[in-house]
Amino acid sequence: ASPATLRLPAICTSESSVAGKMLAPVCRSIPPDDEDKAPAGRSSKRSASSTTSGFVSLLKRMRPSVDRSPGHAAASGRKGLAARPHDLWRMAAGESDPAAGNEVKDTSNAASVEQTTTDSSPQTPAASVSRLQKASGSASSSSKKSSEKPRQATRKRRRPDAEAIAREAVEAGDVSFSTVLRALEAADVPMTGSRKNVLPDGVDAIQGMVLGMYAYAAKVGVSVASEKNPWLVRLLAAFAQKSQPGFTFTSIQVNKNYAARPHVDKNNLGESFIVGLGNYKGGELWVHDDDGDTDFTLQEDISCMYHYRSGVSYKGRDLNIRSQWCRFNGNKLHFTRPFTGTRFTLVYYTCDRYSQAPEEVRQAMTDAGFAFSWSNE
Repeated sequence: ASPATLRLPAICTSESSVAGKMLAPVCRSIPPDDEDKAPAGRSSKRSASSTTSGFVSLLKRMRPSVDRSPGHAAASGRKGLAARPHDLWRMAAGESDPAAGNEVKDTSNAASVEQTTTDSSPQTPAASVSRLQKASGSASSSSKKSSEKPRQATRKRRRPDAEAIAREAVEAGDVSFSTVLRALEAADVPMTGSRKNVLPDGVDAIQGMVLGMYAYAAKVGVSVASEKNPWLVRLLAAFAQKSQPGFTFTSIQVNKNYAARPHVDKNNLGESFIVGLGNYKGGELWVHDDDGDTDFTLQEDISCMYHYRSGVSYKGRDLNIRSQWCRFNGNKLHFTRPFTGTRFTLVYYTCDRYSQAPEEVRQAMTDAGFAFSWSNE
């Protein structure tokens, strides 16, 4: 098999190149083509791929004889592949591209060899290296993209399902502070701008929702949030019933991460329970109390049964509600002190128009887990 039959790159066959000088003895040591020895009428001419494969095997066998001394490359005075002849046989054997540091498979090498022989223009070492670098670079890029997909999928953690957490807790009878907090952290508490009386200055919307009964205009019914979060409603209802067994309620106000401005609750009979959950500092609830020890000067008029006036100083007290149940009158002035961290509050109260609830609403409330005594009307 002659070098031409092997269809090697010009750099490997030219005796003027370092590679040619190294490979010339190898080419001369290969036996003549088998075609001359084949019987008449039968062609045993080998394909280029099989012949090249044999030559590659021969190169691998002579690997130990190749000069690998550091001074060999230095003597050539060149950089890159052309200055390292001992790497040429590695490329021809399909092992790796030393310039790019990436594996080049035999199929890519065969394609490169085929392109070299069909091109009529002479190939320089720089051109061969550039073509191999492009091939290995594209392979590396596709491999990198494919490896990034599973990594990205791993990084995207699935958000906990509040309903699944609440259902598991209710069925297990677990209404601890930690479990309720975990369900609240997973819950989707929507933004709302409807409660104008509690919005802090400069804020158009806050995170909050009503679970259970609501009253708006002429309508009394069960909130949409209750229908979307049935197991969360059951969990929060059971949470209060276990901690405050003598207190009945029709509604639960869920608040997240906002400090309510001074206000008075609407649609509320007054008597309420509040509890704070989360990792936060501050956030005490100031409530109006004539026997309190903390003064607060109101900056706006608030119309209600007590007629709070702007510029008037009122006495009150600060309630530490973090992981503690506190009773207060929602019909009196109250507000939230500044805080840092993640803060949830649950306010349990009775809608002042509960007696107007139709029978289907009352049944829905009972089914949702509210143990309200409708006979109190």
